[in-house]
Amino acid sequence: SSPLVITNHGLISQTAPMWLQEIYIPTVAKWVFNSADSIICYTKTERNQLTNLGIHPEKISVIHNGVNTDHFTPLTNITPKKQILWVGRYVPGKGVEYLLQGFQLFSREFPDYTILMIGKGPQKDDCLKLIEDLGLTEKVILMDFVDNEDLPEIYRQSSLFVLPSLEEGVPRTILEAMACGVPVACSELPQLVKMVLECGLLFPPKDPEALAAALSTLVSDPEMAQACGRSGREKA
Repeated sequence: SSPLVITNHGLISQTAPMWLQEIYIPTVAKWVFNSADSIICYTKTERNQLTNLGIHPEKISVIHNGVNTDHFTPLTNITPKKQILWVGRYVPGKGVEYLLQGFQLFSREFPDYTILMIGKGPQKDDCLKLIEDLGLTEKVILMDFVDNEDLPEIYRQSSLFVLPSLEEGVPRTILEAMACGVPVACSELPQLVKMVLECGLLFPPKDPEALAAALSTLVSDPEMAQACGRSGREKA
């Protein structure tokens, strides 16, 4: 029979309900992983999660997610717009509601900033309603899709990139932002802590106040933000 290789993009699903995952992961998922000849993870944190589940460590390899650093590059001598960037899908695990609540708090202190949100997904209509309820219609710019060729320019035009997810593997978007020299504000997820260290600020998931504080700190301290951007590029 053909060998089975599984790539693990994070053990926790962003869309399935947690009660279902608590049944599924130690049973069906464990059986599937045990059936595989080889498993690829993005980080050591993910490998540890699998070995804690009882998967044999010898069949697990860590291959980090990658980004084309010749395509995603910083531009010197350009001043970014007063724009915060989010790229993702409108699904529960992306934490979009916490992002919008946090941005509303942030915009009381920094009313001249906008947020550009790029993506599609089943919860986009809920997001539109929340934007209206929070009084953010004038400050949120929505785009469904951007061609990969045009993405680097959008990153470069942004003051910072924000990732409020509740669960992730290693999102390519964060690597793209770092490669473009853009400072990052990101949920404090175990596998992202080392990556974001010195390249931006971390905040606890589901915490709009902490998210707003991270955005405020980065935009109020341009020297720190630029240092984070330079470190991000080096690390990417």
